[in-house]
Amino acid sequence: MNTNLHPVMVQALKGFMPPKRKRHSADFDTTICGIPCGIQIDSVDIHQGNYSWHAACPEEYHGYQDIEFTVLDSKGYEAPWLANKLTNDDTARIEGEILKSLKEQA
Repeated sequence: MNTNLHPVMVQALKGFMPPKRKRHSADFDTTICGIPCGIQIDSVDIHQGNYSWHAACPEEYHGYQDIEFTVLDSKGYEAPWLANKLTNDDTARIEGEILKSLKEQA
């Protein structure tokens, strides 16, 4: 930052500056509400069910998938405004695409 301010003032004002946006690389491209976007896979946690009568809960019996992803705009920046437009169908479709891409990599 090129300013005429004293270094102490520059340091003090850093807390009031908006954070710099980082570009990310998308793992795959998709659309949400017809808007092209990218998806960055954050984490995938798959637990197979044990189908035991002694299972403590339905998730332990049937198994579950915990998938986290970030929606990116077409330039690679995080797009929370676009993530807010996700419907349950969109989320299920994107999670299916994530699982499909992981199976293809294996």
